[in-house]
Order: sequence, then C-alpha cells, then structure tokens
Amino acid sequence: MARLGGIMVMAISLVPFLEPAMAQDIAAGEYVARTSCSSCHEIGARPTPSFTVAPPFRGIARTRGMTQTSIEVFLKTPHEIMPNYVLNENQIRDVAAYIIDLRTKFRTSQTKLKRR
Repeated sequence: MARLGGIMVMAISLVPFLEPAMAQDIAAGEYVARTSCSSCHEIGARPTPSFTVAPPFRGIARTRGMTQTSIEVFLKTPHEIMPNYVLNENQIRDVAAYIIDLRTKFRTSQTKLKRR
C-alpha cells in the first residue's frame, strides 16, 4: 500500500511538467486556420460571404455537443471532401482550441448586437 502511495505522489508531481506540452495556443490555431483552412471555411467570428459547402468555423463551434476533443478527432481522421492537410499534434490541438474559442466570441458579439 505504501508503494502505491509513493507511485501516486510521483505521478502527481509530474503533472506540472506535462501541462505545457498539453496546452493549446489559440493564436497559433487561428494562424493555421487562416493559412490552411480559409480557402474553404469562414474562419472568423464574424460572417463573411462564402460560396463553398464547407461549414463556417463559428457554426462548428456552436454545434450542440461539440468539444475540443471531437474536433481534434475529426482533424486526425481522413475525409474525402477535405484536402489532406498534414497537421502535427500541436497544430490540431491549437486549431481545435481556436474553433471552440469562437463560441465565446460569437456569444459576445451577439450580446453586443442585442444591446444596440
């Protein structure tokens, strides 16, 4: 039992070192989205005219039940319609965080519109 306690203490002490590797960078995700995704998707919080069938990122963000994890899984899975971009794990995590962050930005812009 004492051995198990020691292992748990050691595992918990490593958590702070793992966190930076798991952190996402929303600004980096926006950059990847603008350079790799904007030819097919509307990527910003504000709507812009689009003539493609690709859903806008703000719509993806507002989809009921959408999570960062589900976006990451989607981006790791090949799809017939999407170009086969090769993104590394950090880029996938960052793009997913950027998309989810649009949900908050959309709510903020909607609140401002209602106040006018």
